[in-house]
Amino acid sequence: MSRDGIKIILGDLKYKSAPNSNLIIPIPFEQNVKELIQYNRISNVNLAQLYNDERELSTIFRPTFKIELLFKNFYSGTTNYPPFENNLYYVNENKGSYLSCSVFNDSTIPPGSKNNAVIWSGFPQYNEFDFIRNDYNVTGYTKAPGIENLTEQIVFNSKSAGTYNWEFYLTYPFSSTTLEMSAFLDPKEDGAQTGDVNWNANEGIPFRISVGNSDNVTYQGTRIIRFSSPIKHGITPGEFVKLKIYNSNDINTNKLPYTGFSSSLDTFPVFSLGNGQYGTEDYVFNIANLGYTGTVFNQDNEGVAKRVISIENTGDTTSKYYVRLHKILVPYEDIVLTKAGFENNIFGMNKKYESASTTPDYKSRVSIKEGSQTYNITFNKDIDTSNIFDNQKRPISELFLTTIWKGYLGWTYGGPNGNNSNYLKRGWDFNLGMKPQSIYVKFPINFSGQTKQGIVPLPQSFWGTSNGALNHSNIEFTSYTKNDNTFYYVNSLKKDDIVDGDFCEWNESEQTEKVISKVNHKIYFNSAYFSFYPNITATIYDGVDDDGYSSFNLQMPNIQPTTPIPSGLNFVTGFTPNTIYNHNPYGYYYNPHYSIKIKEFSEYIETAERSVVDIPNYAYFSKSQNLFIWRDFLPYGINKSNSNGVDSPFINNAHYPFSSFTFRLIPEGTTYWYENTTTQDSPITDYCE
Repeated sequence: MSRDGIKIILGDLKYKSAPNSNLIIPIPFEQNVKELIQYNRISNVNLAQLYNDERELSTIFRPTFKIELLFKNFYSGTTNYPPFENNLYYVNENKGSYLSCSVFNDSTIPPGSKNNAVIWSGFPQYNEFDFIRNDYNVTGYTKAPGIENLTEQIVFNSKSAGTYNWEFYLTYPFSSTTLEMSAFLDPKEDGAQTGDVNWNANEGIPFRISVGNSDNVTYQGTRIIRFSSPIKHGITPGEFVKLKIYNSNDINTNKLPYTGFSSSLDTFPVFSLGNGQYGTEDYVFNIANLGYTGTVFNQDNEGVAKRVISIENTGDTTSKYYVRLHKILVPYEDIVLTKAGFENNIFGMNKKYESASTTPDYKSRVSIKEGSQTYNITFNKDIDTSNIFDNQKRPISELFLTTIWKGYLGWTYGGPNGNNSNYLKRGWDFNLGMKPQSIYVKFPINFSGQTKQGIVPLPQSFWGTSNGALNHSNIEFTSYTKNDNTFYYVNSLKKDDIVDGDFCEWNESEQTEKVISKVNHKIYFNSAYFSFYPNITATIYDGVDDDGYSSFNLQMPNIQPTTPIPSGLNFVTGFTPNTIYNHNPYGYYYNPHYSIKIKEFSEYIETAERSVVDIPNYAYFSKSQNLFIWRDFLPYGINKSNSNGVDSPFINNAHYPFSSFTFRLIPEGTTYWYENTTTQDSPITDYCE
C-alpha cells in the first residue's frame, strides 16, 4: 500500500520472524478542492418567528376536556319493576325487610301477590347517572355477555359502559333560528299580573308593563312607564328600545307605532333601570311618560323590546336576537372517555353497606348514592377547522363539548302515550324557576265558605305537556322490549346533526355575540317504572296571621296534607291536582354545551374603506358609515386584559387546547346539591331473624 510515494510494508514480508505493527500516519487537513457555490446565504433563520408563523397558520386542533360530575341524588321513590327495585339505594330497608318477612309468613296473602305487597323505596344509584357505568355483572340487572338470562335488563357490554347513560359530541354553532319561547314572570310590585309571557326569539326581550301610562308613578321627579322582563335585558340608561306591544297578548300583532303625537313612534329612550328593589336593574327598564294616552301602554300589556344603541344609526345599532344551532362535528364514536386516574372531586362518595336481610332479593351489597369521579375526554382524530365557520360566518373561535342524556336503562321517558311522552325536554335558564322569579301553581281551597287560591311551587308550565312541542328537543327516540315492558331512549346523533343552543344577542356595531340565557335539558323519571312524590310547602292567603298567609306541607301528587291544615281550610270538591303534577313533574336540569376557546377576538373594532386590501370576508359593511367593520383575531399567546386569551400548546403542527369544568345535574327549583351523608339505621330484631 502506498500514498503520495510512501510505501507501507508488513513486517513478515521483510523477514519471517518480524512482527506486524499498527502504523499511524498523520494526514494534514489541507484543502485543495473548492466547491462551486451558486449563491451565498446572507440571512439567519429566526426560529421564534418561524414557530409563530407556523402556529398562526395551523388549523389543526386536538382538544382535551376534564369533567367533574357533580349532583345531589335528590329524589327517592318506589318501583315494582324487579330489576329496578332490587338495585335501589334504600331508605326504608328496615321497614321493608320486616314487612317482607311478615308477608312471606302470612298464609292469607296469595303467593302471586306477595312480591307486590311490600313497597321498597329508595334512590336510583349513582351508576344510573354516572358517565361510565361499572355495574358490569349485577345478577338480574346487568349481566355480562354469554351468561345472561331472560330477566336481565341489559346485556352489559363493557365497551359501551360510557354510552348507556350519556353520549358526548364535539359541536360548533353554525347557524341560528327563531323559536317560540315562554317564561314565567312575577314582577312582585305595582300590582302587575303574574304569569307566563310568550314571544318569538327573533323579536327581542319579552316584557309585561308593570306601571302603565295611567299610573301616577314617578322616578327622580319624572313620571315613568315600567317594563318587567323574566330575563336579563342587557340595556343601559341612555340607550333606546324598539318596542312591539301585543294586541290582546297575541304575539303576532302590534299596537305600535304610537300616533298620539305629531310623529309615529316605536323606539324610545331608556330613562332608568329597576324598580327600587335590590337586583331588579337587570330585569326592569323604564321610559319617561311624556303624556302618552290610549291603551298602548296600559298595565299588563305584553310585548318585546330590542336594544338600540344609537337613535341616529338604528340600522347598525339595533340588536338581533336568535337561538344558536349547533352542528355535530365529531360523533360519539370518535370520543374517547376515560377516568382521570385516581382523581376525585372534593365531595367524596356517599355509600352504605346493605345486608342480605335488608334487600328485597336477599343479596348483600354496597350501594352508592353519589360519587366523585373525574373524567377526561379526548378524540381519536384531529379536528381541522380550516373550512368551518360560525353562525356569524366568521372562522370559528370556539368548539363545544355537547352532552346528551341517553337513558338507555329505561328509568326516564314515558313512551309515546305517557303523561310525558318520549322526547328530551329543552328550555333555557329563564325556565328553571330560580331567583329572582318564584314559580307557583294555583289551586282552589275553601276558607270559611269562600274559595281562595292556594299556591304550590311547581316547575314552570313551560315544561308541561300542555305546551305541546314548545319544550321538545326534537331528538329522535328508539325502544327495546324487556320482561314484557317497553323502554325508550335517545337515538345516537350523527355527524352534521343539529342541536339547539343558547339564546343570544348580536349587535353589528359592537361585533360581539352575547349569551342572554343558556340552553338546558331536563331529565324526568318514567312514572310507570319509578314514582316519586315530593313533599312541598303550600301557601294560602287567609287574612288570619299577622302577615295574612298560612303555610302547610302537602304530599304530591294528590295534594294530601302531611301536617295539619290551618283551621277553616279544606280543598274544593272535585279538584285533581295530581293531573297538574303528573303532566309536569320534578326532574333534573343540565347544560349540554361547554365551550373551549380556540381563538380570541380583539377588543378593538377595526374599520376600513372599500379600497383597503386584506379586509376579512366576514367583515360587516355599514351603509350608513360607508365602512367595513370587524374584529381581528388575536395572535396565539397574546392575552386580552379581561380574559386569559388563547395560549394552548402547539406541537407537531397542532394546537392542544384544554378545558376543565364541572358538569352539574340541578334538582328542580334549586342550585343547592349537598347534604350530610346518609347512614343505615341499626338492624332491628324480630321473629324473622
